[in-house]
Amino acid sequence: MKIRDWKEPIEFARRSDVDDLLYKKLQRQQWEDLLSGVPEKIFNAVKKYERQLLCTMECFLQITDRQLVASNLARRENQQTIKLMIGAVFHSAFSLRTTSSQHFYATLILNLTKHTSYIGDCGLRSSTKGPTTEIAYWSDRFSEQDLNPENVRVWRGWITTPIQKHSRIYWPLYSVYQVFGADFTEALYRTLDEYHTGRAIGRLMPDRIFFKALIEEAGDSCAKRFLDPVFSTTFFHKLLIRFLEEGYRNGSGAKYSTLANAWRNTFVYFAENYLIASGLFAPPIGGIPKPIGGRVQGSQTNISRCQNGVEIKTKLLCDVPLQVSDSQAIEILFRQIGRDLALVRTWAENSIRNTWLKYLARVRNEKIGIPVPFPGEALEDRSQSKKWLCSPQNPERLVNAAATFARHGYRVQGDKNLSSIYGSPNKGVARALGMPCTGVLHPFCILLVLNHPIITQAFLEHLVMFDDHGRRIGLRETDGGLYLVGYKARSGPMRAEQAVLLTGFTKQLVEQILVLTEPLRGYLRSIGNPNWKFLLLTSGKGFGIPKKWTYRGDALGTNTLQRQKAEYLAAGISQADADRLIGRVTLTSVRATAAVEVYLKTHSAHEMAMALGHKEYSPRLLSHYLPSSIRDFFQERWIRIFQTGIIVQAMQGSHFLLEATGFLSMAEIHEFLNNNFLRIGDEINVEAIREDSQNEVIFHVNKNILSFLVALIEATSNSLRPVGAKAKYWSEIAKHLCRYISSDACLNHEIKQMLTAAQNSSASIEIGDLIYE
Repeated sequence: MKIRDWKEPIEFARRSDVDDLLYKKLQRQQWEDLLSGVPEKIFNAVKKYERQLLCTMECFLQITDRQLVASNLARRENQQTIKLMIGAVFHSAFSLRTTSSQHFYATLILNLTKHTSYIGDCGLRSSTKGPTTEIAYWSDRFSEQDLNPENVRVWRGWITTPIQKHSRIYWPLYSVYQVFGADFTEALYRTLDEYHTGRAIGRLMPDRIFFKALIEEAGDSCAKRFLDPVFSTTFFHKLLIRFLEEGYRNGSGAKYSTLANAWRNTFVYFAENYLIASGLFAPPIGGIPKPIGGRVQGSQTNISRCQNGVEIKTKLLCDVPLQVSDSQAIEILFRQIGRDLALVRTWAENSIRNTWLKYLARVRNEKIGIPVPFPGEALEDRSQSKKWLCSPQNPERLVNAAATFARHGYRVQGDKNLSSIYGSPNKGVARALGMPCTGVLHPFCILLVLNHPIITQAFLEHLVMFDDHGRRIGLRETDGGLYLVGYKARSGPMRAEQAVLLTGFTKQLVEQILVLTEPLRGYLRSIGNPNWKFLLLTSGKGFGIPKKWTYRGDALGTNTLQRQKAEYLAAGISQADADRLIGRVTLTSVRATAAVEVYLKTHSAHEMAMALGHKEYSPRLLSHYLPSSIRDFFQERWIRIFQTGIIVQAMQGSHFLLEATGFLSMAEIHEFLNNNFLRIGDEINVEAIREDSQNEVIFHVNKNILSFLVALIEATSNSLRPVGAKAKYWSEIAKHLCRYISSDACLNHEIKQMLTAAQNSSASIEIGDLIYE
């Protein structure tokens, strides 16, 4: 077997079981001896990257069946081994390192071994520009080496790439390989790979526990024991108990219901349709055991406890206590939710504006700046200093950087020494040039979700914009408008495609994303990386290797959150609101809050379901977003007003006369109207409201009350700034009441005349600033 037979490079750095492969060719004592003879500076560098360096050297020695003989007689042979090792480090099929990383580890190996008596200086020198002529020769020699196929298989590991997943799964199967051999391990890997390759989900939940149980329960026995129905029955029962115990961890781990559902819905299916169907295991007597555990109600999800001990619902941007008074419910429903969405919109729009201005500045400056050439290339104007052109002290640095970017295009840190053309540090330069660095695309995605709650995180992460020929397949123009087209794997093959009708504003957002990511897209196409097809790409912290955008990698880092908080403050958001929102503004929370706002505006859970992209309405939907106390308030009071019968009774002669000018606050107005104007009844049956359309709500009115309500409607409608929750609440009730009185459904002509008189006299009522309380 030769290296050209490999399908992919070795990725040992990401394996969790790689430590089990070490110290087989390079014994631990030999490694310590290598370290003992180097100068302190080299020793510190080696210790800092010891694991990666040791893996590199050990992997090479194992797959080539070579070793470093601790004898001066083997000095020449050892030097040849080191030369081949350096050739391997620079070979593209041996590792995934960039040129700069290859140079770094090659230098570490050369410095480490030249101070060892039985190796010495082999004469090779590494370069930051790539492999030298001599190293390229040894790299070609490495290509012709006969490799140990068994060791190559072990070091390449067992890797699965789930469909539409940005990260790979590295199965820790080496211990299974040691106990049961290659045939059983490969068969087990095929079942795992087949199960996960066609799915967008991550790794099987109890997999690590499963691998441990295989070894511990079977001991040193042959894998044929798994074909014994009695042994298989005992094994799966013990595995279930172990999974629940280790997952629950005496209450400090996952919830029992979460573990039970994971076992029933995921592992049982895998065991029955893959492990058993493939012939690795005999069917257990009585089937795979299934733990008892009911479905968790939506009202019991996303609940946590704040510092003062109050339980809260954390699905939305704002915390919603599980137990609230009517006043608190009004505040949350009619003020806090809308206010938080407005704050998020303000931040996102401001952040996008700043990013776009950076891009426009780059386009403008690339025509007037002086491009800096790479080392070895001459400046067009020899009177200029390359070092000064890109110096942080030069006020024209970013202008020159724009021209430099236009000349060289997008280059990554590992390709060439970027510091020579952009100065050092250059991470800030990438962000200043409008590159889609970490966190830059987050506000774009937030606004897309806020305007279209049907869009999910997965929809954006996996949205393919271009086909192999560069045609835009993620945007579809029809007579009805422009659609953003993606896929939602959870909906099944028949319903997977989702088409979102864009507004003029969100169309502009998508076009801006395409412009910002174009340099990265071009770079990926040039190196044959298929990720160029995705809509969302990121350049990382600076000029990094472009990657497919993921929410976790883009918006959850500590530095990103700190930068986001600074953006809140720069957008005019208060310190208190910035502290409260930091870390809460996620695609999930914005989507949930936007959906609840649809519900509050339309008073329809069906409309909310449609906004979320659900194919059908589920009565349990709302419980995932709001606690029962808020839902009950809305259903008992609000829905009854808007979706049931209305009775309006005159209050003429009553001592409850409203004198609008006599109230000093909105709270007093709220209390009066609540006690004397609106009567719902003492016994409220929520189920009856849902099922019986003949439920009635009674309003007691007179000319004064109607005049005040009309004035309140006008004041809130004409307000140029957000009004208070109570004012908004009563104005919404008043709008519906006035529409009802004006309609043919109201047969009381006396009350119709009251409303007409009230509309004529409402201008004399001064509401003032009460609506803002």
